[in-house]
Amino acid sequence: MSKIVQVSGNGRTKRHNLIPHFDTRLDDRVFLLKVFPGIPPSIIPRIVDMGYHGIVIEGYGSGNIPTQENALTGPIKQAISEGCSVLMSTQCAFGQADLSFYEVGKAALGVGALSAHDMTSEAAVVKLMWVLGHTRDRDIVKEMILTNYVGEVTLSDGKTIPSTSPNNP
Repeated sequence: MSKIVQVSGNGRTKRHNLIPHFDTRLDDRVFLLKVFPGIPPSIIPRIVDMGYHGIVIEGYGSGNIPTQENALTGPIKQAISEGCSVLMSTQCAFGQADLSFYEVGKAALGVGALSAHDMTSEAAVVKLMWVLGHTRDRDIVKEMILTNYVGEVTLSDGKTIPSTSPNNP
């Protein structure tokens, strides 16, 4: 058994006898959708009809989506009611999805979309694939998306969500 050495902030060394465990249960039926001006709302039901279990939607700014002309809220609500998980992220390289900031983000929350917070779209896709590889139960999906496992997500106030990883002190 190999030893893993970890140095904490106070300079102390901790030794763990850990064997890495790779959890490869991934659901590859997760779609990444980038919002653009004039996006047809009918695309979301088509994605669901193609058998996708999750959609990560890259919204404008803090995760905003069209809510009036070409509104996506109705199709998102329909997708969720059909068992598809919807996670909102941002197209901004250095931003985060804060769906509580603007009315259009609140509309996405109101129909059941989840926020990716400060996860990159790539991290959000892989995390949703991993979560859906474990469960499709909506409440558990939400809990797992909001759980920090390896430092992939922080709260909007900049504080890291406490990690549940056994390797994180």
